[in-house]
Amino acid sequence: QPAEQVASAETNASPASVGMNLKPLTDDDRGQLGLDSSIKGVVVGQVEQDSPAAKSGVEAGDVIVRVGNDEVTTPSQAVEDIATARRAKKEAIPLLVMREGTTYYLGLQLASG
Repeated sequence: QPAEQVASAETNASPASVGMNLKPLTDDDRGQLGLDSSIKGVVVGQVEQDSPAAKSGVEAGDVIVRVGNDEVTTPSQAVEDIATARRAKKEAIPLLVMREGTTYYLGLQLASG
């Protein structure tokens, strides 16, 4: 099943069912968001209302730089890190997020219920 998640992540489907769509960070995105070309990460395209991502404070337009301790450069990598944390029965995983030039840590809730 991880292969399906990776494929769906590349086509903007919800990664690991936490309720957010991810897309690669392009040079156009960097320009729109005012980011330096050295910034790596993935862009949150959309966040489903009342989803774990929304409740965790993730917003559309956020750039996820790290999932847990890992720098992420592709949506599939972020999906895999989230899925790994979920398989390990973790309640949450820290996300390092850039928003409007400021970096935040958010705890992405993974536990259902």
